[in-house]
Order: sequence, then structure tokens, then C-alpha cells
Amino acid sequence: MSNDVKQQSNPFSTGGGGVNFETRVQAAFALSLLTKSCVPCLSQDMRAKELKFQNKYDGVNTDDFVLVATDKASNESQLFAQIKHEITISGAVDSMFAEVIHSAWNDFQSTDFNVENDSIALITGPLPKLEVNNTLPILEWAKYSSNSAEFIKKSKTKGFTSEAKVNKLNIFRSQLTAANGGNPVTDDELWLFLKAFQLVSFDLDEKYSVVANLLCSLIKCHSDESPSLVLSKLVTCAQEFNQNAGTLTQDNAPEEVKLLFNARSKVNFENDFLKLKERGEHIFNGISNTIKGFHIDRADQIAKISELYKVNDFIFVTGARGVGKSGVVKDFISTKGKDVPVFYLRAEDLDKNHLNDVFTSIGMNSTLGQIEGYFSLLKEKILVIESLEKF
Repeated sequence: MSNDVKQQSNPFSTGGGGVNFETRVQAAFALSLLTKSCVPCLSQDMRAKELKFQNKYDGVNTDDFVLVATDKASNESQLFAQIKHEITISGAVDSMFAEVIHSAWNDFQSTDFNVENDSIALITGPLPKLEVNNTLPILEWAKYSSNSAEFIKKSKTKGFTSEAKVNKLNIFRSQLTAANGGNPVTDDELWLFLKAFQLVSFDLDEKYSVVANLLCSLIKCHSDESPSLVLSKLVTCAQEFNQNAGTLTQDNAPEEVKLLFNARSKVNFENDFLKLKERGEHIFNGISNTIKGFHIDRADQIAKISELYKVNDFIFVTGARGVGKSGVVKDFISTKGKDVPVFYLRAEDLDKNHLNDVFTSIGMNSTLGQIEGYFSLLKEKILVIESLEKF
């Protein structure tokens, strides 16, 4: 066979699939900026202010984009994002993962990085089950531990962890040590880095993408144009800003893009979001998880709920009356961070013909579809239905 004949290769790669995936992800975050909706990996109170593309020139290493966000009190957060369609959490020194961690560590060490408010995200396509089961839990434990000692204890306790998870943690430690010039990172450095590091998966490479569907629901609330057309125009906009290392804001967005969002939203999402949040906090605060000020540690039950939560859409916590079901769920919810919206409803709230009627009864104007679109990019959101046994 002639050496001039090209060997068969992956059509996704040779056909520009990786670049297409990157710009679709960037377009999704551009949509969150233009619609002022929730941003993944940051506090749920943060709204995007600007989206910076390919700004390695400005000293950033994780540079596929940097999203700058603010809240109503003018607090600022940054999201440093690296986009890879496929990646293996590997310990190899010459792997793509090693490159990602090296860049992330340099940004993490920068004086411009705020450990309390900023995040670093590795955004990929759908994750293999191996990573879902073993890598994501490690990152979650770091995120919801109060200190490095608690995190390390969780990571090494038999029954709570597994050999596969320990191996993943060792990979992170070895890659960070390599990124740190061969100097071993301390437990504190490892914990703080993993707290800030996020692994996010979007199925934007698939024809019947769930995320794209949710983005279209969000577009419908802000535009009279076809959602698929708007999404396509946003992809083109992201491509243009990306290849010119531009910074996208609401003010400097191309006029043809601005015109796509000229429909005034009939719903005040922020107001409805606050109403649902306040109702949830009222129910949450009314649940007691102590007896005369004494709190029982139920780490085993919380760990079991946590494991089931990662792989299931619905979890039923059952038991005899008075055993503390609500309390242990409250303890589990308390492990969740500020970037995870948690909502509570009581079973009696659902005594309506349709879920939209439930929202109307608590003073909200949004429909179920609109609320779904509002949280389209958030990988995690929790609805707790209290006292379901009343049904």
C-alpha cells in the first residue's frame, strides 16, 4: 500500500468535531450572559458580566474562556474554563490531563485567583461511567469538607471510599506535584485546589442534546425568533470572538445578536427564583435535626444518600415515623455549596392539577418549562419534597 494513502482516523477529530464542541460550549455561556441567567460552577447569585476568549496574552493559562460575574452586592467571581471533548483522568506525564492540570495549577497559584469565589472548570462531553463513579465523588468530597483533614479522612475511610477513588485522588496529587515543579503539594493545597476544580459534562455534541434543548427553552423566554436559529447565531458569534481573542459583553455584542433578544420577557425570573428559594428556606429552617441541642452524627446515612444521589434522578428516603428522615435529608442538603440551588416543597403543596398551578399558588409567574430553561446550564439542582408519605 502506498505511504501517500491516508490512514483511517477518527472522523470527529478530522471533521473539526472538537472545535465545533468548543464553540457550542462557549455559545452556551454567551447565552447565560445575554439572558442574565445562572452560571455553572459559581454562586447561584452570580450573573455573567463579560466573557473573555483565548486570553493567554493576559497571563491566563486555562484560556478557552474566562467568565467574569458579579452579584447584586458587586462581589466578583471568575470562572476559568478549559474545553476538551474527550479526556482521560490519567497519571501519564505527557497526557492531555497533565496539560490541563498544569495550566489550572498555574492559574490557581496566581494572585488574581480568589480561592473563595473563583472556579476552574474542565468542560467535556458526556463522561464515562468510570469517571462519574470515581472522579466526581472525590471533587464533591473536597468541595463539601470543612478542612483538608476531613477531606483526607473521607478519602481513606474504608466503606466510605474505594480503591478506584483512592487511585483517582493519587492521580490528582501526582499531577499537581508535577505541575508544582516536582515539589509535593501539601494536603491543604490538594484540598483547596480540588475545591476550586470542577469537572462538567455537556452533551452538546449530540444530535438530540438535552442541554441544547434546555437552552432553547431559555431562548424562548427572551426571543421571538426560532430558538435553533438563535443558538446557531450565538455559535457564529462565539467563533468570531474566539478567533480574535475578544471580550463579549452585553454592550458590545453584535447588533444582529442583540436584535435576536428584543422580546421583553413576560416573567421576572429573578423575582420568581427568590420566591421559590425563600419558601424552601422557610421549610428547611423549620426542620429540626437536633434533640435539645444535641446533634447525632449520621455520616453513614448521608454517605449512602450521597452515593445514590450521584447516579439517580429520584431518591426516596423512607422509614418509620419519627426516625429522623427529614433531619438526615437536611444534614445532606447542608453539605451542598452555594452554587447548588436547593428548593423545598411540602407534599400538600402538590395538591393541584398541574405543577404550574403549584408555582402560581406561591406567587410565581414562571411555567415549569421557563424555570427549567433558567437553570439550563447548572449541572446540579435539588428539589426536596417533604412529608411525601402524606399521599
